[in-house]
Amino acid sequence: NTFIGSGNDIFCESNTFNCIKEYTGSAISISGYIRGNISKNKFTLTGKDFKGIALVNASVDGLLISNNFMVLSGGTGIYLNNSHSTRLLHNSILQKGNGVCFTADLTTSTISKNNIFYNSSLQNYAESLKNTTIYTSVLRLLIQHVLKETTR
Repeated sequence: NTFIGSGNDIFCESNTFNCIKEYTGSAISISGYIRGNISKNKFTLTGKDFKGIALVNASVDGLLISNNFMVLSGGTGIYLNNSHSTRLLHNSILQKGNGVCFTADLTTSTISKNNIFYNSSLQNYAESLKNTTIYTSVLRLLIQHVLKETTR
């Protein structure tokens, strides 16, 4: 496992996070100026307002979030708030509870490519984007349930 932070550099690779939290919190929380990698991590998260990776008011210098695998029962997988120039590549997030896979608010210049965001809940979206500019590729896969139960 690797989780190294030095000054403004962070390298968090090949870790396993198993978190059960009732309310707020994050497995990885970042604010301030940052660059580096968050890659090849596995997250199993349970919690109403819990976040896997949270960037809040982060001045990002091309931070790479890649090849992470998350299984969520509530909360948010990747959360960006007022954090710019992040690269999201090849992440897989399964949301099985009352929450979303990816949330971005007041965020610009983010690149999202080849991610799989799947929400198995019929009541929630796979991602939530507000006041945000995200550059995506054609290969980006966003799976969203649009099926609703019908009564006969």
